[in-house]
Amino acid sequence: MNDPRLDELSAEEFQAMMNGLLSDDFDKVTPADLFGTIAAMDEVEPEVIELTAFIKNGELVLDQPALLPVKGSEILVNDKRIVIRLRDAAAA
Repeated sequence: MNDPRLDELSAEEFQAMMNGLLSDDFDKVTPADLFGTIAAMDEVEPEVIELTAFIKNGELVLDQPALLPVKGSEILVNDKRIVIRLRDAAAA
């Protein structure tokens, strides 16, 4: 499920969402429907994104192109920068 966040909606999309919330039919949702929908949301399989990498000069390098923006050993996800560092096997 890749629904946009509120801050990603255009003014028209936001207004359409608000119109739906304020419609006469919105309050006709039964508790069974509401809780059934919530339960179904919990059952959604998480999206799996596989990245491949190799070791070059002792550093992890993620292959490009990738399904996420990558640079060397960094993965960018929304406003997060994930950096993968290799450690010495002896330290394990």
